[in-house]
Amino acid sequence: PKNVSCQEVLFSSLSAADMVLQLRREGYLDSEIAILVRNKETIASVESLLLEEDIESRPAAELFSKSDSVILESIERFKGLDSPVVVI
Repeated sequence: PKNVSCQEVLFSSLSAADMVLQLRREGYLDSEIAILVRNKETIASVESLLLEEDIESRPAAELFSKSDSVILESIERFKGLDSPVVVI
């Protein structure tokens, strides 16, 4: 991974799952990736797409748990938190 404190990745044509798979190829661990969505209503649909690719996710409230899964949260709820990679 690149040595940056926080890398923001904006995606339009890539799905969240595709972005996670790309970041894995670049050497990032799932636990270093946070996917932020506009609102909490969007979380379920993105979570479903991630599961289709066997990518587990967890809410930001579990940020400091020992889980190897991707953080999936609304932008509002993630405010003030940090992650090596933030996908918006």
